[in-house]
Amino acid sequence: MTGIDASMFELFREEVKAHADTLAAGLIAAEASADPAQLESLMRAAHSIKGAARIIGIDTAVRLAHVMEDAFVAAQEGKIRPTPADFDTLLKGADVLAGLAELTQETVAAWEANNAAAVNALEPVIAAIAEGKGEPNPPSPFPKKEGGGAWSDEPQPSSGGAAAHPPVPLVERTDISDPAPPPSFLGKGDGGLGSPFPPVPAFEPANVPAKPFALAPDHSMLDLFREEARGHLHAIAKALPALPTDPTAAEPLLESLKQIRGAARLVKCEPVAAVAAAASTFLRAAREGKCELSPAALDWTRYAIGTLAGALATDDETFPALASAQAPTLAGIADAFNRAAEAGKPAA
Repeated sequence: MTGIDASMFELFREEVKAHADTLAAGLIAAEASADPAQLESLMRAAHSIKGAARIIGIDTAVRLAHVMEDAFVAAQEGKIRPTPADFDTLLKGADVLAGLAELTQETVAAWEANNAAAVNALEPVIAAIAEGKGEPNPPSPFPKKEGGGAWSDEPQPSSGGAAAHPPVPLVERTDISDPAPPPSFLGKGDGGLGSPFPPVPAFEPANVPAKPFALAPDHSMLDLFREEARGHLHAIAKALPALPTDPTAAEPLLESLKQIRGAARLVKCEPVAAVAAAASTFLRAAREGKCELSPAALDWTRYAIGTLAGALATDDETFPALASAQAPTLAGIADAFNRAAEAGKPAA
């Protein structure tokens, strides 16, 4: 934990508390529901706890969160169908991780010592669950999802696997220049008549790597930030095309923006945190019908993704210079979203 100051440790505790609550409530809900969104939420919560624990240096928690994340991914992809006994095991893991929220810097070592036996026992069991080697599954209580997917009997192909550290090009990417919007969103990012958004600056659509960056054993906090940002920017890019017509598409965007904001705060990059917060404010207002998801709004979101994605090709030496150079641009993006959200509020 060398170099972790008190304010950063408090952010760690806040992040863990939120995600541990998500795990506890989500596991109970997932046992009774085949909702794929629930599995997505569980996977992201475990992934976020893993990243936060890595930053602080709590390897015991990293190991447990990692195998739990693997189990949720396997369930998402239809490779496994967790049994009630599997859910009980995962809840035990969630209980262990929940204890992280009560830590102080002085009690980390004691927590690891006290929980080492539990994690050593849970880790192989949950790993076996993720590989489909747990207790035999009874006939599924859930309707078979056409085409496979979460809780389906049909296994789905995985897009997992490690990729080289940036800036080495990666083959599998998500291009955020999605197909043309539906007819109700005709136009192209010029603000439109009465739009609260100004014309979007010229930009090149970003290619966000789909596969995780390989982290070296001596990875830095900024390495972890870039990997967190990559994963969440990829999720945003993937969900963005459905946003104008699917109200549920806002949820993964809001969750990813929340995670980017938290990760940026941990590395003390306030301009990035401000963009994530402002975009979240606007999307919440749009979800509540207070703002319009116009072509300009979607283009500003793509512009924000493209700007933030610039950090993915940096390293510890070049990131500070990029962050400084992009600060005015990021401030402008945050201001555009905040103004648009404010324009949607009813007059007092």
